[in-house]
Amino acid sequence: MDRTIKAAVLGATGYTGSELIYILSSHPNVELVFLGSDKSKRLDIESLHKDFSTKNLPYVKPYKEIELSNVDVVFTSLPHNVSHKWVKENFNKSKIIDLSADFRLNNSKIYKENYLNEHSCPELLNKFIYGLSEINSKIIANTDYVAVPGCYPTSILLPLIPLIKNKLINIVIN
Repeated sequence: MDRTIKAAVLGATGYTGSELIYILSSHPNVELVFLGSDKSKRLDIESLHKDFSTKNLPYVKPYKEIELSNVDVVFTSLPHNVSHKWVKENFNKSKIIDLSADFRLNNSKIYKENYLNEHSCPELLNKFIYGLSEINSKIIANTDYVAVPGCYPTSILLPLIPLIKNKLINIVIN
């Protein structure tokens, strides 16, 4: 890869966001250009995470201050039920990789049954590809919108992939 990707992380001060920052800040082809939070006003990310003291990272700002024209991809690790509201306002303005649970289900009725609230943009649910690369790697490579599966579904689905792909079982895990 020759090109540097300009990335933003929304939800930068939470556990998932900070782990993502740690990984992305070590990648030679990624430049973190925006770190946003729903709780923090402008602050130095190094004050929250000592592991970032050797990194040249931007200050954390309120996530709504992002300038999408300066970003190639946005990683949303905002709290559940916040991410889909941001996506609704900013869809088609950048590539989005959502680490919340807001786009993992592609059916608004099932979403409401599981998360007990209405999705603010049910018409976008089927625009996101379920990001389990062991199942959807070819589709993920050609999309601008990825819903990252959580650790629980990943741990359940991975050992079942051969059975699912060979149509040996039809299973619902709840």
